[in-house]
Amino acid sequence: DFPPECFNAMEEVIEKSSTRFYLNPRVKTMCNEDVNRFCRWSDMGSDPDSSILSCLAKKIQETQPECRRELVRVVRLQLWRYKAGMPLTSPCDGDAMRFCEIGTVAGPFLQSGYVSNCLMKNSAEVSRGCWALISLPDSEGVRAAAKLEAKYWHKEFAEEHSKEWLRTVANDVEGKLHQRLHGSLQQQVERDVERAFKKSGPAWMMPILIICGGLVALGGVAWYSYVKGHIRSGVTVVKDGRA
Repeated sequence: DFPPECFNAMEEVIEKSSTRFYLNPRVKTMCNEDVNRFCRWSDMGSDPDSSILSCLAKKIQETQPECRRELVRVVRLQLWRYKAGMPLTSPCDGDAMRFCEIGTVAGPFLQSGYVSNCLMKNSAEVSRGCWALISLPDSEGVRAAAKLEAKYWHKEFAEEHSKEWLRTVANDVEGKLHQRLHGSLQQQVERDVERAFKKSGPAWMMPILIICGGLVALGGVAWYSYVKGHIRSGVTVVKDGRA
């Protein structure tokens, strides 16, 4: 355990860094560019340090990622150890009074996450400024979301595109199969007719038999389509022109 004097000194430093921009080196380093973008000195009032943190809290959703991550970390800590009037959590002061009854809750309970949990339970009704603070994920939440995205979203995306690709290939194969099947049947019938005619038959019968052969080929393709539609359960695989 820390000696009481050391513990009290550390508590004082933490509290000052929560209310003074220039006493929080991480926030100052990460957010200096955003301070120059959003926080005008003419709006600072009599307490520039506190005003800068309040300004950043109001613009937290517009800050750069590095600054926003650090602000979220500090805001989470301050909401867990809530104290009314702190600059970074000031957008939630009215909501804490309204929903969490902080005026009737003993001080020690405010240091154990009471206000943070209370605001999250009432997140659907809090003000827009407070919602901007409590809805931003911390670094752990961002990492968890990234893992879920890598595990599920990319897999679903790939599966959907694979299905679409298979449908395209199946349609293409089916069209080519119809063409090749029709051509093969037509040629086979013509060869059979020609062989049969050479053995016996008058010359004027040749054209009629060829036409009949073509009709037989078309009938064969139609029969194939009918059977395929009733018994196919998956994608037809074609190899060397044979189903």
